Amino acid sequence: MARKDGKLGAGLAESKEGVCTQPDPNKLPPPREPGKAPTLFCGQMMMSLNHLSAVGVPVENMIPMLSRLLGRTIIDKTGLTAKFDIKMDWTPDESQTIQLPPDAPKPAVSDATGSSIFTALQEQLGLKLESQKGPVEIFIVERAEKPSEN
Repeated sequence: MARKDGKLGAGLAESKEGVCTQPDPNKLPPPREPGKAPTLFCGQMMMSLNHLSAVGVPVENMIPMLSRLLGRTIIDKTGLTAKFDIKMDWTPDESQTIQLPPDAPKPAVSDATGSSIFTALQEQLGLKLESQKGPVEIFIVERAEKPSEN
């Protein structure tokens, strides 16, 4: 939590029971309106290089996405167990745009007018990332061989 009093940011609101729309597996979702983000159903999340939206999801569900985006292991120590509606915008920096394919258009990187993802987490969600040392899982390849012919 970013604040000692535990207050959340405006972009992290506890979901109210029955407010979000449940997906109907027998119906196709409505077509996306031009220029608008797709409609999210209960439990869905959408993340890009500069935006995160979610409806009715636990905070722990955004951890893998943040971890991939930042290239670091992230552990949820918030203690928040409820489901939340989440909305956060930031300006990506070079470390985030480097993960894009070489031919993909790159969004503008952080400048004096844009919030970094770290600032956005604190100001918009009321959460913060703290760097710590600790055990992490690793995968070691000790040997590799070409496959034999069958």
